[in-house]
Amino acid sequence: MEIRTKSENLTNEMQYTLMRSKQVEKVSENAGYIGTPTDYIIYLDGDKEICCIRFEDGKMVGTNSPTFIREIDAMIAAFNRIPRIKIESGTSKAGRTFYLPELA
Repeated sequence: MEIRTKSENLTNEMQYTLMRSKQVEKVSENAGYIGTPTDYIIYLDGDKEICCIRFEDGKMVGTNSPTFIREIDAMIAAFNRIPRIKIESGTSKAGRTFYLPELA
């Protein structure tokens, strides 16, 4: 696994937890959730890019959605961190559900 980016003070223990724990929930199961991230990691697992986020209340979510990851990258570029977000869902023109992090 190759780490592409991670939060500045991410401990090895939390890095492992975000990458391997069964407590990491799917973003798609958390539409409407609002929280402030404390830790994050974006890494390559085979040919898939994975983004996992831990929030200040301990909730952890992960996704391999390129759309979600692109927005997270934009937030990191703009703020040098992921600010407080709400996980929003929408429907594409093709009728498919997608998820995006929105500023909260």
